[in-house]
Amino acid sequence: MKDPNARMKHVLQNRRLWETAALAALLAVALGTRLYELDRRSLWLDETYSVWNARGAFPGRFTHRVEPFTRADWRPSPRLGDCLASVRDSENTPPLYFLLLHGWMAVFGPTEIAIRGLSALIAALTAVLLVLLGKPIVGSGVATSAGWLLALSPLHVYYAREARNYTLAALLAVPALFALLEALHAAEGEPRSSSPAWRPWIAYALWCAAGLYSHYLFGIFVIALGGAVAILARGRRDYGQILGRLLACTAASAALLLPWLAYVWSHTRPPVPYSGGEWLAPTLRFGGKLLFYLFVGEASLKQVFLGLWFLSLPLAALLLWAGAGLQRGQRDRVRFAGRLAGLSVPLFLLGLAAACALQRSWLIVSPRYAVMVLPPLCLAIAAGLYLAAGRRAPRAAAGMVALYAALLLSPVSALGERPGEDWRGAAARVAADARPGDVILFDGALGAVPFNHYYGGPLPQVALSGADPARAAARAAAARRRISEAARVWVVRCAYDPATPEVRASVLAGLVPEPAATMDANPRVERWRRAEDPPAESGPPAVPARRRAMIK
Repeated sequence: MKDPNARMKHVLQNRRLWETAALAALLAVALGTRLYELDRRSLWLDETYSVWNARGAFPGRFTHRVEPFTRADWRPSPRLGDCLASVRDSENTPPLYFLLLHGWMAVFGPTEIAIRGLSALIAALTAVLLVLLGKPIVGSGVATSAGWLLALSPLHVYYAREARNYTLAALLAVPALFALLEALHAAEGEPRSSSPAWRPWIAYALWCAAGLYSHYLFGIFVIALGGAVAILARGRRDYGQILGRLLACTAASAALLLPWLAYVWSHTRPPVPYSGGEWLAPTLRFGGKLLFYLFVGEASLKQVFLGLWFLSLPLAALLLWAGAGLQRGQRDRVRFAGRLAGLSVPLFLLGLAAACALQRSWLIVSPRYAVMVLPPLCLAIAAGLYLAAGRRAPRAAAGMVALYAALLLSPVSALGERPGEDWRGAAARVAADARPGDVILFDGALGAVPFNHYYGGPLPQVALSGADPARAAARAAAARRRISEAARVWVVRCAYDPATPEVRASVLAGLVPEPAATMDANPRVERWRRAEDPPAESGPPAVPARRRAMIK
């Protein structure tokens, strides 16, 4: 007869082997969907702001500059202090992500794959962390299901391929959520809690502080999480103690942000004075767009049709654990998973309400910030369906295979070609045909930031803008002075703060475009010459008529 202990040891070893293999598969899928052709499109405005600020180059100073500048003026700095100062000067988000990107680029360089690879790696680790931290609290089935839902989420895939701080905030939301669940579980006196009762509360405060240093709107997550606990914990004997500790942790997280809070107001736009119901329509549009993005991603209707995400998300979550069934020895975990699902629903609703409230006053909240609530949302769906299918798992598993195949198309739809800004092509177009004496004119001052990430030439640059009338007039005057001495003018037109047609026409007066030299794309690149000069392709470099007169 075989030894029962040896048999149990063999079973445990096989289980650990399978769990390790499943975790490796999850990491491979998460990385594969996020790293696939990561350099297909060039960096866009926000991403190049991330790069220049992480390199301590103060890009905001050039977007506000009136006088001409050159590419040589963009001087990266290896010092962390300059990185912090650049973020303070030019960004509207906290510095944690930029500090990480600063060190990351110092090791891997400033290529597109390296720059975006940090966000992709953080996103893949979030799915793995969701499983590792969730297993001891909500059980292997719920945690694994939530990890796969996040790994295949089109919204998460979409923004994991951008060099911004969205996925970092989502990563930090996972340990913050589980630290709070651990604290609530320990406070209830469950036998599984062996650590001091205060330890998970301290961990929760620290993770929330780290989240606030990754994104200011992480505060919505903290407030919504506290509100959800305050609602669901009513009736417990230790309700007052829980609220006291929760408030203390929230205050501690805010206190840890104090070294950076002095700059928050300088990064925040003043409220837009809406009257009557003018705010209602944009707020409702924002709420609907947010819900759409959470389940479908920032995708076209064609991609939505391919993904069928809204329907296949809960059904595929059911399939992930339906084959294993519901073990009788996990009733306590299932009960706790039910509390998790109940906690996450008001968390999501409170967060949505807070975001819409901000949208009412500032109109600054974007659905892309919903990435940080995706991990708890996936966890809530997995936990709720784990409970719902406890009795019907064998019956429900029969029709799920085909729908799960549809789910696999969702991340693929997020990888498809999407409209973008080809700053790489614009810079290459100018660099290929530029000649001494040419000038680059940005019709939209912010375009200088992504353009100069790719352009390394010596041509002088001037910018037009339309937001601030006083600065727009000064820039137009400086541009006219510089262009009057130019042989040719490269006009780079984009949607970022362009000048009015009247200002643009006054600056380009006396110049005619060369149709053969136009790059009709986003951004649009045009080459202009003086009306009295022959086209550049017909002979040697043209000399302006004013200079010819001076030579005579």
